[in-house]
Amino acid sequence: NIYYSKGIFLSASLEEVIKTDERDFILSFVGRTRKYIENSFFRNMGYDEAATFSALIFGEKDFFTNEFNDNIKRAGVSHVMVVSGMHLAIFVSFFLKLTKGLFYNRYIRAITMILTVIFMIALCGFSLSMLRAGVTYILIALSLCLKRESTSENTLSAAVMIILAISPFAILNIGFQLSVLATFGILVIAVPIINSLK
Repeated sequence: NIYYSKGIFLSASLEEVIKTDERDFILSFVGRTRKYIENSFFRNMGYDEAATFSALIFGEKDFFTNEFNDNIKRAGVSHVMVVSGMHLAIFVSFFLKLTKGLFYNRYIRAITMILTVIFMIALCGFSLSMLRAGVTYILIALSLCLKRESTSENTLSAAVMIILAISPFAILNIGFQLSVLATFGILVIAVPIINSLK
């Protein structure tokens, strides 16, 4: 089930490696950007701090030592070290505020939002929790273009249905389940409480 949820349907063994100069420009640009940011962390910080930043921003846990991994599991904060919709929300909110001041045209703002979302999802390795948030933001951008009011619950439901239509086994992915349920919990519990307190 875990393999299916990650889109792995076959197992194979590698017999030969053929090196080619053909590269996908966009993905190679994203890869170089990610490598540049990671290298900047390790040049300007201590190893532990750089490894933690890489985990928080990209979900990259390969730099963790076994001891550090055990410590964050014992502390119960391992869920913080994965990329989620929260990461995307921070970046998209920043770019929305920036473009709102620079561009009044809703189409330019929508295109900027979509490009930011796609770039951030690629930068973080296309994890399902990021895809869920990304599809949600793309739907919000489309509603901005169409001048349609969108409710948060409907947008979340539409994003989930689109992802499940493309990849039905995504429902088995624990990251996807937690992302959807946490967002739904915020919408139906946290937001009404905050509104009533205001």
